[in-house]
Amino acid sequence: MIVKGTSRSAPNELAAHLLREDTNEQAVVLPELCEGTVALSTREALRELVLLATGSRCKKPLYSTSINPDPSQPELTA
Repeated sequence: MIVKGTSRSAPNELAAHLLREDTNEQAVVLPELCEGTVALSTREALRELVLLATGSRCKKPLYSTSINPDPSQPELTA
C-alpha cells in the first residue's frame, strides 16, 4: 500500500483535484472533518476551513491524502 499526504493552502485547487472524475477512482471527504461548517459543497467547505484558519498562524490548513492499495490485499473500507 502506498500512502501519500500533503498540507495545502489552496482550497479551490484542492476541490478541483478531488472532484476530477477522469483521474480519480474515488474521492471521499470525511463528514466529521467538515463538522461545524455551513457549506453545501466540497469546494465551499474547503474554503470555509481555510477562512477559519486565518485567525491562526497556520499557513496550510488543509491536508489531503492519497491511498493506493495493493490489489493483493483485502479491499479498504471507510
